[in-house]
Amino acid sequence: MIDFPCKTIRGVFFKDKKVLVRVGFDLPYDLNGDIEDQGAKFRIEAGLKTLNFLLSQGAKVILLNHFGRPGGKRIPYLSNERVAGFLRKFLDYKVIFCPEIIGDTVKEMIDKMQPAEVLFLENLRFLPYEEQNDENFAKSLASLGDVYVDDAFPESYKAVSSNFAIKNFLPSYAGFLFENEYLVLNKVIEQGERPIVLIIGGAKVKEKSAVIKNLLPKIDHILLGGAVANTILHSQGIAIGKSLIDFEAFDRLKDINLTDTKIHLPVDAFITMDKPKKCDICISPIGKTEEDEIIFDIGPETQDLFKKIILNAKTIIWSGPLGKVEVKPFDRGTENILKAIAKSNSFKVAGGGDTVNYIAERNLFNIFNHVSTGGSSMLHFLAGKNLPAIEALTQSQKTFQV
Repeated sequence: MIDFPCKTIRGVFFKDKKVLVRVGFDLPYDLNGDIEDQGAKFRIEAGLKTLNFLLSQGAKVILLNHFGRPGGKRIPYLSNERVAGFLRKFLDYKVIFCPEIIGDTVKEMIDKMQPAEVLFLENLRFLPYEEQNDENFAKSLASLGDVYVDDAFPESYKAVSSNFAIKNFLPSYAGFLFENEYLVLNKVIEQGERPIVLIIGGAKVKEKSAVIKNLLPKIDHILLGGAVANTILHSQGIAIGKSLIDFEAFDRLKDINLTDTKIHLPVDAFITMDKPKKCDICISPIGKTEEDEIIFDIGPETQDLFKKIILNAKTIIWSGPLGKVEVKPFDRGTENILKAIAKSNSFKVAGGGDTVNYIAERNLFNIFNHVSTGGSSMLHFLAGKNLPAIEALTQSQKTFQV
């Protein structure tokens, strides 16, 4: 049995307490700035268990959240007011929006709160101090509450003011979402039923190369596509034309035995011309890609190879589309692999921003046993790296004898 390393809110009483809760409601939005319903619904619903638990006890819940990447500036369409509005659709408690993050206005609104109410503060990233893990900013945040709850697994891979420094000033606990993410991912990699298949695509080659290195001794097959596969192929001197690669990841790839029989690279690909001529889309064997061609998807032979491995799996972990899914018909490879995952009699886990968005757009959450709310956090965890949020939580609970 795998235990969560920190104390959670389970069994703790919060009646009339002002509880600061760091949530991971960084909702997806399209090019027009409109919130994408399915992806947003997934992220909100994932955090409801913790909020309902606290509010049912009569706690005064103050939500800390970031939305998008405003870079320390106030950008109206990235206001948490929109997130608060979306939350109201799913929470049967009063949700009040506060247009500030710290200061007298916030404290006055908190003083007026009733038990079992929510005050949703403005976007933390409207101030530059959040991503600087600033002690003074964290202390100002901490002064707003009596206790702190971390339920933002997506943010756990890096130390920021609202999940790291703040824990120096308040008794701190983990929320249910955070606990569940940790336990599921840990169980999959330490106790998953074999064969275990890891499917890696998309970008973030540096992070995913660390995952491959850490999990290679523990699992049975690694299926590669997208920029990850392109970068590995190029590092081995195989021609991939003008396909997307990550040169900065080359040094990390040197630490991986790329000849290991567990690693499965594409054998063919759907390609297109950099400047389309007679044939806009063709199938090409890997290694035969011309200088002016771009690999945009895994080919039919690769799909067949991957599907056979997937259908024999007992545990599947998927992170990253295997082609340029935003452009048809280069979504076919990923779609066919997803169909094989659906047919597989296995325990299925998916995660990563692009992966979750792909699943959300097609409303295919029911295919998986667990879809992680964390993109980079899941990759850091699978890479065997310590999560700063866990470290800070552990230290806080020692300091305050939680």
